[in-house]
Amino acid sequence: MRILRAFLIVTSLFVSCQPVENQITFSNDEAQRGREWLPEPDLDLRLSYEKRQIDANLTSYALSVWVVTADQDVPQEVLQENWPPQVLTTYNIYKSPSDQIVMIAEYPFSESGNWFSHNKMYFDEAGAMYAQNIQTVTHNSQCAEVSVVADTTRLFAQGQLRSMIAATYEVLGDTLKTPCEDLYAFDYAQPSTVREYLQATRFIR
Repeated sequence: MRILRAFLIVTSLFVSCQPVENQITFSNDEAQRGREWLPEPDLDLRLSYEKRQIDANLTSYALSVWVVTADQDVPQEVLQENWPPQVLTTYNIYKSPSDQIVMIAEYPFSESGNWFSHNKMYFDEAGAMYAQNIQTVTHNSQCAEVSVVADTTRLFAQGQLRSMIAATYEVLGDTLKTPCEDLYAFDYAQPSTVREYLQATRFIR
């Protein structure tokens, strides 16, 4: 399996290389303030439901599109379909009417065209990431004549010790012909909060 590291949180890097000013605003920024989290039965069912609701109602949220390019590693917003050249990563950021970031979808660019991948992160009203969906499509695999889709969904409980409470992994495609050793995979990080992710990707200081 080919592992591509699409996003790593490295403290020394983003402390020394900060944007001049914050690129984006958001109101759900309470998770880092020590919010108290209470035990909740069937938490995985609720989080899974909330994720599905976001997916089903994306058009009701305000969308902004941002990119990082070969020449500019601080995200810049794409306005009126005016795309810059040499895009490395695209970010779709969805906000509620109250300026809360509910989901960020990260799309690294495939120069070869042999793969496609997304990393979707879902955030609650406090800014904590409660779900993550990673999907990678491998074209021209030895495993199948058609494209092979690998899909991973993780759910997270917040609290004094953040923990992953559920995870599913599914491969779609005829993978029985040969061992699937040539599938692309991405080593995406698992940020605890929207602030942590925005700082690591240099949207904010």
